[in-house]
Amino acid sequence: MFYIYKNLTNEMNCEVVMILLMTIPYTLSYEMKDQLVKPGDTALFRCAGSQDETSWFRGTEVLRDGGNIKISDKRFTFRDDADDEQLMALSDTVFGDSNSYVCRSNTGDREPLVAYTLVVSEPPAIRVTNGSFSGPLVEVNETGNVSLWCNVTGVPLPRISWYAYLNKTNPIEIGINGPKLQIRNISRYCPWRYYCEMEFAQYEDMTSKKEMNLTINYSPSVVLQISKRSTDEIDWHYIELNETENSFATNITDRISLHCLVDARPYNSSTWLFNGTPFVTHSRVDSKPNIGFQVPFTYEITEFNIAVQEHYKLLMVVFKFQTIRAYGEFECQAQNALGMQSASFSIREP
Repeated sequence: MFYIYKNLTNEMNCEVVMILLMTIPYTLSYEMKDQLVKPGDTALFRCAGSQDETSWFRGTEVLRDGGNIKISDKRFTFRDDADDEQLMALSDTVFGDSNSYVCRSNTGDREPLVAYTLVVSEPPAIRVTNGSFSGPLVEVNETGNVSLWCNVTGVPLPRISWYAYLNKTNPIEIGINGPKLQIRNISRYCPWRYYCEMEFAQYEDMTSKKEMNLTINYSPSVVLQISKRSTDEIDWHYIELNETENSFATNITDRISLHCLVDARPYNSSTWLFNGTPFVTHSRVDSKPNIGFQVPFTYEITEFNIAVQEHYKLLMVVFKFQTIRAYGEFECQAQNALGMQSASFSIREP
């Protein structure tokens, strides 16, 4: 027996890992059979030869030695059957009857003639206590590793499959079977909604599933957008800046709208700066101006929440120049416990 660790690449842009258990086959000199019954059913075991020539064992316990019945459990019955074959029956089976049952010859070295593995099935269930189920909410920081658990009970062990939602409605099967899903170097672009599904064909193809949601925390990213309008215009005009350009010219009479788009989880705070000095800071609670710094323009700030779970925060500052001293560099800084990022541009005279 040995283990193989296999990395799986998939359309989730995440690294997920499964563990395969491999066994090395070997040859036996006797026949091995599996028998699966439900509780209360009767299990039947057949063996070549007469009762006098053979013995039955459950594990190391002797059930019958030749014609002598050793077991006191009245659920066991023994009889010779047709075609030089004998039959052992176990009625009203319970979970504790699951074991190996071996028929051995009473001659020579008493080699096994046939061996049965009896499995008394147990109805399946997904365990949700004692830490074996990851729970409906799991929090993790970006670049970290997370393990989702979905331990199940049931005999034989049900098949567990993992699914991820790439959008709100359509899940995809990840291609991993087993109680543990490991996601390495997780990022904000990974799916945040997963579920495990249990399949158990022995109980009328019974299936059950549990959902788990990730909260992926990550440091801010900042994008700036700029619009302007003249005093005689009603509509705003978007200003497009190329990748190398970080300034634009405008008249002192124009009104400017600055958009700071912050992508962060959790959102903590953002600050607007003019020529390197903060003039207003926005938090999850409110906006506070820097009363010790008199800016050469009037402004008003508006906030918007975009998308779900406050992934994005849009801070829009609309301001009007008071003097030419309002030309200069404008910067938006955003930060949380995982990091800080800023973006800036300059407004200059035409």
